Amino acid sequence: MKFHAAWGRGYGEDLAANGGFASQEELDLRLAYEPHYSQLQGLRIEVEYIDWKVFDLDYPSGDLSQLRAIVNYSVLLL
Repeated sequence: MKFHAAWGRGYGEDLAANGGFASQEELDLRLAYEPHYSQLQGLRIEVEYIDWKVFDLDYPSGDLSQLRAIVNYSVLLL
């Protein structure tokens, strides 16, 4: 089992001079499970949570929160 966490923050003050970017903050959390035994070998399950916020008072909020679940199963063909 693996766990990954990342956080970042970017600062922008002048949207015109900053290429249209406002101050932003992002949090990413990911949990991955990949068993390496018996009939479950080849299975990978990931759960990911993303929270992205835009700090800009002049425009509508660009906040985004997502929860993703990804299931993969590899099959040996040869």
